Amino acid sequence: MLRCRTSKDQSSAQRLHACLRNIGLEEHALLGNHLVLTLVEVGSMHDAQQVFDGLAHRNERSWNSLMVGYTKCGLCKVKRFGSWP
Repeated sequence: MLRCRTSKDQSSAQRLHACLRNIGLEEHALLGNHLVLTLVEVGSMHDAQQVFDGLAHRNERSWNSLMVGYTKCGLCKVKRFGSWP
């Protein structure tokens, strides 16, 4: 997954997604979170949303990954409320 993210190879990420789906690991919490992040990083938001929707347990990592993806694509605007202490 890291190789797909760093190379921004969308077709490899989608093949990985299909492989994990076929063997039933797409819904696994740890693998699913990494897959969401990978699909976001390669710009495949539709697939990332599908994986996210199928996760049995969503946590901060899965939510953050999806929100970052939508923000990067310009589909979500984030308003900043000043600086952190």
